[in-house]
Amino acid sequence: MKKITAYMTVALLLAACSTTKHLPEGEVLYTGQKAMIVHNPTPTKVGETAIEEVEAALATAPNNSLLGSSTVRIPFPFGLWVYNGFQKYEKGLGKWIFNRFAAKPVLMSAVNPDIRIKAASNLLRDYGYFNGTVSYETFTDPKDSLKAKIQYTVDMRNPYVIDTVTFRGFSPRTQRIMELGRRRSLISPGEQFNVLDLDGERTRISTLLRNVGCYYFRPDYLTYQADTTLVPGGHVSMRMVPVPGMPPVAEKPFYLGRKTIEILGKNGEVPNNSVDYKGLRIYYHDKLRVRPNMLYRWTDYKGFRLKRQVQDSAGISRQRSAENLYSLYKQTRVQERLGNVGIFRLLEMQFTPRDTAFVSDTLDLNIRLALDKPYDAELDFNIKLKSNNQVGPGASFTLTKNNVFGGGESWNVELTGSYEWQTGADHSSLMNSYEYGISTSLVFPRVVFPRMGDREYDFPATTTFRLYADQMNRAKYYKLLAFGGNATYNFQPKPTSKHSLTPFRLTFNVLRDPTQAFLDLQAENPALYVSLRDQFIPAMEYTYTYDNLSQRKNRRSSHWWQTTLTSAGNLTSCIYRLAGQPFNKQEKQLLGVPFAQFAKLNSEFRYNYRIDRNQSLAARVAAGCVWSYGNMLSAPYTEQFYIGGANSVRAFAARSIGPGGYAPANAETDKYGFINHVGDIRLEANIEYRFHLIADLHGAVFLDAGNVWLLRPDAGRPDGAFTLKKFPEQIALGTGLGLRYDLTLPLSRYYAANKDKLPSPFKVIQTDRVFRAERPQKGRLREFVQCDIDILGDSSPNAEVELIDVTARALLKIGFTGFTVNINDRRILRAMLEKMSFAADQLDSVCISFDKMDKIGADGVKAELTEKGFAAEAVQALDDFLRAGDFSLDTVAARVDDEALTADLRYVIAASEKVAGGRYGIAYAPSLVRGQGYYTGMVFEITCPQFSGAVAGGGRYDNMVGKFIGQQVPAVGFSIGFERVCGILLEQGYQIPGAKPKMALLYLKDADFAAVLAKAESLRADYDVTVLPQAKKLGKQFGTLEAAGYNAVAFADNDDVKLLGQKAE
Repeated sequence: MKKITAYMTVALLLAACSTTKHLPEGEVLYTGQKAMIVHNPTPTKVGETAIEEVEAALATAPNNSLLGSSTVRIPFPFGLWVYNGFQKYEKGLGKWIFNRFAAKPVLMSAVNPDIRIKAASNLLRDYGYFNGTVSYETFTDPKDSLKAKIQYTVDMRNPYVIDTVTFRGFSPRTQRIMELGRRRSLISPGEQFNVLDLDGERTRISTLLRNVGCYYFRPDYLTYQADTTLVPGGHVSMRMVPVPGMPPVAEKPFYLGRKTIEILGKNGEVPNNSVDYKGLRIYYHDKLRVRPNMLYRWTDYKGFRLKRQVQDSAGISRQRSAENLYSLYKQTRVQERLGNVGIFRLLEMQFTPRDTAFVSDTLDLNIRLALDKPYDAELDFNIKLKSNNQVGPGASFTLTKNNVFGGGESWNVELTGSYEWQTGADHSSLMNSYEYGISTSLVFPRVVFPRMGDREYDFPATTTFRLYADQMNRAKYYKLLAFGGNATYNFQPKPTSKHSLTPFRLTFNVLRDPTQAFLDLQAENPALYVSLRDQFIPAMEYTYTYDNLSQRKNRRSSHWWQTTLTSAGNLTSCIYRLAGQPFNKQEKQLLGVPFAQFAKLNSEFRYNYRIDRNQSLAARVAAGCVWSYGNMLSAPYTEQFYIGGANSVRAFAARSIGPGGYAPANAETDKYGFINHVGDIRLEANIEYRFHLIADLHGAVFLDAGNVWLLRPDAGRPDGAFTLKKFPEQIALGTGLGLRYDLTLPLSRYYAANKDKLPSPFKVIQTDRVFRAERPQKGRLREFVQCDIDILGDSSPNAEVELIDVTARALLKIGFTGFTVNINDRRILRAMLEKMSFAADQLDSVCISFDKMDKIGADGVKAELTEKGFAAEAVQALDDFLRAGDFSLDTVAARVDDEALTADLRYVIAASEKVAGGRYGIAYAPSLVRGQGYYTGMVFEITCPQFSGAVAGGGRYDNMVGKFIGQQVPAVGFSIGFERVCGILLEQGYQIPGAKPKMALLYLKDADFAAVLAKAESLRADYDVTVLPQAKKLGKQFGTLEAAGYNAVAFADNDDVKLLGQKAE
């Protein structure tokens, strides 16, 4: 080891004298950018977005950049030192060090600022800055002429604004709908020109027309004509017109006709029986497992409660004659409703015209469904580290029965357990707190008891009935046994508003085995005993949540507000009052145990304001009050308030503040004094200033304030009651600095922010520039164009089948043939490796080596795993499997011995083979892993003989979006690398469909150039003509033109045409 260290040290010291030692001749090392200069910036959201896009287009990270920054570098260019010091080694340790640590110099020619400023200029025009310019200046390092920086200058100038917007060339009905829908237009007169808004307006109008019957209308049928000459002074007149050749059926309104449902068998069997229910024909296999009345409710277009089903639909949606018009809005609502029920793994809606000539204006609807598995099981482990120095593991196991009564209901049983201990040198107990419990819930995907008619809400509604029992042991104090149950209704009538109503909640707390320490504490604080003693808590609760984040895309601010109102014991006291006992009488009992009586209000408001693209403010105010009266003068401990911790006043630990000015005398030694730091009133506030530092690193400065108080004086906690006089001095303050690193992925972040507004499942195609952090090579450029196809919200394997089909069809459309779609499931691979005795925490490293099977072979995989130090028997088991040569799915499945784990993969392979129909290959690839760590299930790649790597790839990533919204969202995606596909097609001589042959028109030096151009124009009817001077050596020029892709050569002074690439006969 010492020899290796010395070897590297000497080599690096020799190389450190220069980072430009091995630059190619004529090249300059790019060392980053100086701060970009922006002239005439526009303080608008569009202007800020334009600058963000321009910065992204111009930014290029140099070697040893800090967090990917293009302006800040780490002072020690370790990668370049290794590159210069170890470039000469072709094998051995030196070659390994070079491959592992070397960073290829970023050259000025690779940055290519001339191309970048053109791209940036195009971006400015997209945002209305038609006269904007982008330029750059190169600054050579005065100490080393082979190093240089770039500084870009952007002059935005005045943006163009929209003067008028008109519609031309549409049918009278379409024109009327578009005119009456103007008030929600994205391109109103006076607004800044913006290509993004233009695209959004096309989508809005297309959606509007589809909502009133125009099933075949698409955004691509709309285009714009922009004129900047009609109104001078930076104004543009916009005309929206149909594209040439738009089919007449696009504007034709269609009505819904027959509606049928097909429910496939559990193994995909076609239906063999049927039933009618209120005109709905339902086909099923063997046994109908879903009640017909529920299928009718879920698919009834007319039954949705939202009155304004279509925004700005020219009044058509409110006409009785239009009730049966096709509507994209209603189609989406039905899809979401069926998806939210959660019992279907396949959901397809197909609208079919009555005749292919479109003489009839009727569409028949067929919905294909397949039920998901009847049972789900989930095992979850976690480790908790609390701010009161409590730490310990926990686990839960949940078993769920789906579709219990044939109406989408689910019933689950959950077992939970955890224990934790107090950390610190003065605590010796290894298990001083534990908790375990059991609960069961029955969930209906609708509002029941009472029935709210036969209609469905546009947004999800659930009814939950729950029973539970928990045993808690609190270290050195007591055990608390809790039984309870509740009925809860959740519904969302609007995208911004959610309601949760619990008309019945009963909790029975039993205090067991109090210790002497607890009894001593009780003697000092009797209210503590009252709040923890045996008692019933019969309560009702209502929660309202308002969230406008998804509704305010173009606003600087967003709001979130939640208020909960709880009432306990009042109904029970009223019953006693009817029986003749005073309402305020204390110690009344229910089944021999006192019951709690209180009213509680808890409210929280959050506000976010975006100052500009790099700065924002976040504020939060929370207040609450619990008032105990009647039967008890102290609320249960679990209903009282506390503050402190990571999500409250961050300068203090949880349960370490208050109430009021109370400060226990033994606060330094009593590690369990947090029991006393609760109160009846809560007030806290936070304000945070967030700012951009560098690259994806963000900073924050925050100020927190708050406390809790008692409503009644308590001798055991002096100075704890609320008084206006002492209120200011009892507010706890905390301030600090924070760092945030932005790792969010754009699609996941967009879906998380707009989930309630997007259809489910959400299907999206996006194309953009992306970057790769590795040395460029053929087909693997640093900066490249990638097309992503994703489906979010669909957990069924049909999502994988559809993605494979869509991607394959896209490749076939452009003439890409002879490829194979390779499919694997990470879960199966990991299960097989575990069966081979690899440890669970080693699987990621094993998979990385296994993924190299095609490159290094079985011997290479074995050698690499042995070098990593894995168990010999596990490595040998994998090697035996590889050398056996049988990599079929049946063989792997037999090793895994879990048919449920391989069922989805079998289904995807079989369905994909059926869809492929021999046009491309489908193969099971057991060594396929894919490098991204966020994949959770199936992964796939497309390979072809012409390229050594994959031209497309993807997989399922169910945990990605959940990191942003706190709940799992199934997601699967496929990415196509344009550079690889285009490179292969060009090598194959691919011709763009409809493109004319390329012709070179050669002219002599003394030719009449006007006549040459006239002849070129006449030839362009059949050729793509380029005018070029005729060389002296025609043979050499013909060869050059043929190599450049020309198909023919013509001459200006005669009518001869020579075809290139053909042998003379």
